[in-house]
Amino acid sequence: MMPELTTPITPPASDYGTIGEQARNLSRTLQYAPAQESHSAAALRRYLMGVSASLAHFCEAQSDSSETEMNYSEEQQTCRALLYDMRQVASELCAIPNIIPPGIQGLLEAYAEKFLPGTLLALRPNGNFGYSVKQPLKNLETQLSHLTLSTPPPNPSMPKHFLIMKYPQGEQDNVLQACNLLRYFHDKRRLIVVASTLGPAYFFAFANEVRTSYPFNTAYDLPYLCFVFELLQNQGWLDHPHIGPLLNQWQDHFGFNVNYLQNFSMKVLDKSLLEEMEEAKEQAKEIQNGFTPEIFDRDVPALWERLRNLMPPNDLHMNAIESSHPADVMSIMNAGWSFQLLHMEELHRILGCKTHEDRYEAKQVLNRLLTKGIELSRIATQWQTANGVA
Repeated sequence: MMPELTTPITPPASDYGTIGEQARNLSRTLQYAPAQESHSAAALRRYLMGVSASLAHFCEAQSDSSETEMNYSEEQQTCRALLYDMRQVASELCAIPNIIPPGIQGLLEAYAEKFLPGTLLALRPNGNFGYSVKQPLKNLETQLSHLTLSTPPPNPSMPKHFLIMKYPQGEQDNVLQACNLLRYFHDKRRLIVVASTLGPAYFFAFANEVRTSYPFNTAYDLPYLCFVFELLQNQGWLDHPHIGPLLNQWQDHFGFNVNYLQNFSMKVLDKSLLEEMEEAKEQAKEIQNGFTPEIFDRDVPALWERLRNLMPPNDLHMNAIESSHPADVMSIMNAGWSFQLLHMEELHRILGCKTHEDRYEAKQVLNRLLTKGIELSRIATQWQTANGVA
């Protein structure tokens, strides 16, 4: 028989105390800045440091009032969730910047500047075939809204959005395929906005991702791809002399027809989702400043000519030394995709490609030219903005 206990067992401290201790640990850890930390990342780190310290004080006060009670209230669960979300953000901040910045980073930053200012980006490789994004600040803000904490005022440098963008390992320099990540810069009407602003380049990247990831892609990928195809059709791209034939090739490849979405909805799609797609097609007509066939004809042939001469497609003038007419990132990406699909044999001839490895290297040359073109265009545009040059 076990002996009787003469001393009462002390009940465990409440979970508030544990959460408070761990929040204090996090606040102390966040005092240390990673090397080469950007202004926006530093502002976010210091904000998290203040929030975690405030959470520690709040939990310790609650612990003092219920020291011997195991409390599983909704408020306590919110405190635990807030700590979890802060850890997620903090762990990502520790890995910024990348040791070797991926080539796709310039494209993503350029797109963010245009459509989602105040965004802090973190790029991470993954083992999947597709591209994905996490937005940890959204969860953190939700938890904070349910607690009364004395949080520090946000620094002007603090980012409004924090996107952790994941790409397939090895694709860090594939700027053409990285167009798939651009849809994540839009919360509402995501597909119709990116299809309208990026045009055919987005469809080609999406189609290639669907084809490459089969059979691991989801049942929704094909109908969504068909939906993007129909958006481009409504914008007149199937009538374009260069882009129309390319879209028709993909249409034949996937078997898209006028009844495709209707037939697919009977097997996979919810009827309400199909109705939303039909409504979205009408909404797409209202989007301003999209990438149109007219813009393609104005910009892309000049950028093709620069690519043929192994020059970055950063300017609309062939012989420009100082970039007086910097090309828009949308035009650069459409020039890149259409050049690859229509004129890649020219690049193979220019580079003397004879083997599969040679053709692979030619593709890397194209990606590097596009990456440099985006970089130089951004610099020229920023200079013109700063100096009031129209």
